[in-house]
Amino acid sequence: GKRLEGRVTLEQLKALAAAPRGTALVVICDDIPGLDAMGRETFDPRGAQRIMTDGAGLVSISLAKQFPAVSNGRVVSGGESALRDFGTNEKVAPLVTQLRAWVQGSLAKGTVTACPLLADGIIVLRRSMLKIDAIDPGLSDFSRIEICGTSERASKVRLNASFVPLLMAGAKRQGDKAAQQMYKIFEELQDEEVKRIRSLTGAPSDGQGLKQALERLKGGKLLSSHERAGAMLHAGFTLQEPRLREELNFIQADHLARLRRANIPVPNSYVLLGIPDQSGTLEEGEVVVIHGGNLLSPLADCSSQQSIDVLVYKPPGAHEGDVRKLRCLCQNLPKQLSAMLKGVMSRRANAVILSTKGERATGDKSAGSDYDGDLYSVIAQPQIVALFDERTPWDVKPLAKPAAEPAPTRHDDPQALQQQLLKHYMHLRYDSAPTVGTSAVNLMAFQDRGETQACERLVDIYNAALDAGVTGEVPSLPDDLRSQVRPIWMRERYAGGKGLTFEDTDSAMCKLYTRLAPESTPAATGLPQVLLDPDLRALATSGGEQRPLVELWKGRVVQYKSLVRDILSKPQPPLLSNEDEEAARRQEIKEIGASYRKLLLANHDQAEGGWDIEVEPPRSLLIEACLVYKVTYEHEMAKRRGQDKRPTCEGAAHGASSGLAFPWVIATDFLCRAKELKVKQQALHGRRP
Repeated sequence: GKRLEGRVTLEQLKALAAAPRGTALVVICDDIPGLDAMGRETFDPRGAQRIMTDGAGLVSISLAKQFPAVSNGRVVSGGESALRDFGTNEKVAPLVTQLRAWVQGSLAKGTVTACPLLADGIIVLRRSMLKIDAIDPGLSDFSRIEICGTSERASKVRLNASFVPLLMAGAKRQGDKAAQQMYKIFEELQDEEVKRIRSLTGAPSDGQGLKQALERLKGGKLLSSHERAGAMLHAGFTLQEPRLREELNFIQADHLARLRRANIPVPNSYVLLGIPDQSGTLEEGEVVVIHGGNLLSPLADCSSQQSIDVLVYKPPGAHEGDVRKLRCLCQNLPKQLSAMLKGVMSRRANAVILSTKGERATGDKSAGSDYDGDLYSVIAQPQIVALFDERTPWDVKPLAKPAAEPAPTRHDDPQALQQQLLKHYMHLRYDSAPTVGTSAVNLMAFQDRGETQACERLVDIYNAALDAGVTGEVPSLPDDLRSQVRPIWMRERYAGGKGLTFEDTDSAMCKLYTRLAPESTPAATGLPQVLLDPDLRALATSGGEQRPLVELWKGRVVQYKSLVRDILSKPQPPLLSNEDEEAARRQEIKEIGASYRKLLLANHDQAEGGWDIEVEPPRSLLIEACLVYKVTYEHEMAKRRGQDKRPTCEGAAHGASSGLAFPWVIATDFLCRAKELKVKQQALHGRRP
């Protein structure tokens, strides 16, 4: 370790000697401060110094190349190939890595940007990244880096219930005509997405056409149904398989339901990790947007522009000043910044770089955010950007009283330290967290009615509750900011709320919600005919006489449906919204399905060659999976012959209503493997699958 005091320049960091081979040198230095026009350091209304690099450091390229590709805490599939560039096949470093670092008793968290100007084996941590600063570094020799995420991809920006009112407010600052034009753009984008979604069930029924339609929808939130339907199509199932048809219907209905609540994709716009310009060469209000190793380009008819205006927003910002209008450089970057990006502009480079000049960091101006892994939405759709005027950003308010001095940390007594940590957690969980949630919900209701003053008070309360762990000050929500009247687009989530009423207003959100009719569910359109796939049926009967096993799984099918029915019939807990309740029930059902999968696997030995049976399933396992499929489908057929054609709870829990979900819940991979093998076998013999 090495500590550098005072303002450290990039030139000083470039001069550091490389770490000895096989080691890493961790350098701790001060953050870049905010400076006013006179070059004086700036402070917020609470007296805290403003910094421009909050949560962000640097790392040498040689070290960053050793970092795996990680998304949401999981290593990205693809192994070594995921670390190589498409064009050159050379191993490349991620531009940004989110990490936790344990360094000789100290703990740091945040992001590090790969920098070719640093010597080999160097990690630069800013003081804002240190969460625990060891009193004596010699007390521990434990040092480790944990990779939490890397800048592997740029996802598309989608509007939401918080973003739409902020964009409409920005347009209204230009006048009513601009607001009408902004809403018209939202309608057009919504209509385009409706066509794309409905192409799923309007696509050709052959597997290739369906696969292409499903792929077009993957820009939205991925659901387990996407994975199941994708696997089924890849294996060779067609719409003759009733469960596949249900999965596709569910995907379509779910996307359309989200679209009603303004989950609308925006073209030429990306969600990216935000990092500061540590070269210090971008001017205040300038940004650089990189996606897939390329600079953000203007649209074709403006391709000669050196720069364009963009909107930068950090969800879940709710203040009208949280959306910033900035100048994005598209060509001819400053020399020092270009040097910092040399060698790291690959497909693993996806980020928005924000200026470190001025009194206050751009990230801080957007909902009080920082650069320790926060994702920023960058909108470059020219019509939306042109219609938007920004507003003065939100800022912290002075504390009503000085922050309470915390009790001395009991490092000398592990049991006392554990009690301190538990007390602090309980304070945050049960004192401040409910205020965060209730203020956010009421804020959406007041936003919908355009009550600006109430919204600003709620934003202050919301942010104060978020900061309660630091300030010790837990705000309360006054009665006049608790709205019992909610907009109609909130009805699906909060319909069970005591004393709540729902109204249709003239807001953009309500108009987007009501103009799109709710999609019919499979239950409303009738049950699909139950047809057994001939390939799976043939494999199920290939094991000879299996009457005891058939009876065993018949009982399990009935038992599973009964357990699911019991979960769905439970009364809604008073503190959960409709969506939260549904998520909790889905999790319970998922756990039940996992227990039946264990029963399926229990009677099968490890595959030949030592492979895990879930990776390389033996033929006996495929036969039993197909047997479960056959038993479930025949049980449903017998039920329908008994004239009981009511939708089953089991199916509804999984987005359908035919009672056919059970085998797909516990054995989708095995059923698809069996189908795929049969299709390949038929192709080899020259028969049409």
